[in-house]
Amino acid sequence: MYGEQHLLTFKSQEKTKVIYNLSFAQVGWWIAGGYLSLQAIQYLPKIPGIGTVGYLPHMIPFVIFLAFAHVTHPSTGQQLHHYLLGYLLCRRRKRSFL
Repeated sequence: MYGEQHLLTFKSQEKTKVIYNLSFAQVGWWIAGGYLSLQAIQYLPKIPGIGTVGYLPHMIPFVIFLAFAHVTHPSTGQQLHHYLLGYLLCRRRKRSFL
């Protein structure tokens, strides 16, 4: 009847947006990448003689984690980290030959 709520709720495939249209997992990848970039500043010196561009190697972990957060495999639609994990598990499995 009109106005009654159905017992089965609608399950949306969209992820919950937390900050600036980012999901919880994406925010986690951003935070982890930022943390590792800050740790890289302590252990990697800047490249001397080229100014502020010498700090670009410190951004490498952040860029990798951004790729894990936002890039999807084109044919499967999986997130990049899920696809790579599945690929590695498939390559490491024990194989039996007839």
